[in-house]
Amino acid sequence: MPTVLPDPEDLLLDRRHIALLSTDVLGPGAKVSINTIEKLAMRGEGPPVDYKLGPKMLTRRSNAIAWLRSLLRVPAHKQSTAS
Repeated sequence: MPTVLPDPEDLLLDRRHIALLSTDVLGPGAKVSINTIEKLAMRGEGPPVDYKLGPKMLTRRSNAIAWLRSLLRVPAHKQSTAS
């Protein structure tokens, strides 16, 4: 019987691994620290929680990537209106 490997996008990541993934998603020189992720999570703005394992909050890799990419979008009220 062939071995079936899980889809990498379905892998569950903890916040420490999301911080490590941030450089790959956001580009060279950009990183979201674990402390920033924790602070955003406390305000309800952190990565989505797909699974809880004791005190660990786990997020599917695909959802973590989507959340990290959402950090690149600047809300309209914060955009510069200089002409």
